[in-house]
Amino acid sequence: MTAEQKATWIEALRSGKYKQGHDYLKQATAEGIEYCCLGVAREVLGVPAAMEVGAESESETFLDGKFLSKSKQRILVVQNDVAGVTFADIADYIETFVPPTE
Repeated sequence: MTAEQKATWIEALRSGKYKQGHDYLKQATAEGIEYCCLGVAREVLGVPAAMEVGAESESETFLDGKFLSKSKQRILVVQNDVAGVTFADIADYIETFVPPTE
């Protein structure tokens, strides 16, 4: 992930444009389209997903490891899906603890 991609992702998470959801990168619900924090990255940056071997649903899909390490992705998934951390707080975490790779 470049510094520019990181900034774009953080801006999107803070924008209020994306409704936060859980368990899926992107999911249509009765209330509209919902996104996991990783789904926002996929949406705004076009980051390809990498389906896990044996995955039965998109909830078990991660982004391409060239964009963000799987260990960092797991941390963000736990924040988003388990701990109920807001997109704004996830953006703060990314800003502080996720360095660009290029």
